[in-house]
Amino acid sequence: MQYEILQKPGYSLGIFGQYSWTGTSHDSGTQKFAGPSEYTYTYFAHQNVRLDAGEGPGDTPFSLYKPEVIFDPVAASGPGTFQSIPAADVPKKSVTVTTVRSSSSLDVNLHEFVLGFEFTKNIGDRLHLFASVGPSFELVDWDLTSEARFAGKSYSSKASGQKFKLGVAAQGGISFDLDQAKRWSVEVHGGYNYADKVDVSTGNSSARIDVSSWLAGTGITWHF
Repeated sequence: MQYEILQKPGYSLGIFGQYSWTGTSHDSGTQKFAGPSEYTYTYFAHQNVRLDAGEGPGDTPFSLYKPEVIFDPVAASGPGTFQSIPAADVPKKSVTVTTVRSSSSLDVNLHEFVLGFEFTKNIGDRLHLFASVGPSFELVDWDLTSEARFAGKSYSSKASGQKFKLGVAAQGGISFDLDQAKRWSVEVHGGYNYADKVDVSTGNSSARIDVSSWLAGTGITWHF
């Protein structure tokens, strides 16, 4: 929408406002990570010991829950039997290959409002050059999902929110009147909208949303 506030022979000045919406979805796919890890285990008995459900240390690695055994959450994802070794053989080292698969997805809805001034220079009777500049108001609506699969278990997290950014927009172009009454015209334009990036994160995933953009287009305008 545009409204002329000054009109002189050969040029004019107006104010304008515009709104645009952009929706995008991004998926990282499944990433696989594997690597050897070296751990040192210490045992205190010569017998097999079974850890019952609820007796393991959960997410705390290598905590001593019984005097007979050290529980390793990497090597065993649940209750099981662990073989002890003679005390004379400690410390004992073991190499475990840990495999983690992770994925993430990001959905973004960008609402952009631009207000500004537009200067138009007449080149002949029907041809016009125009340029505009003004502030832009960016509302970023985002949803980020992260998932990691490790030792037969899946861990997921999700976060969403809205961020507001203030930017600046500049455009320029050329238009041509299609009739003598100057009610219809065709134009070609281009420009650049700048705003700061938005950083989001959840779980083991993070993303940086770049809302700045180049634009180019063509269209038909009706003046009323």
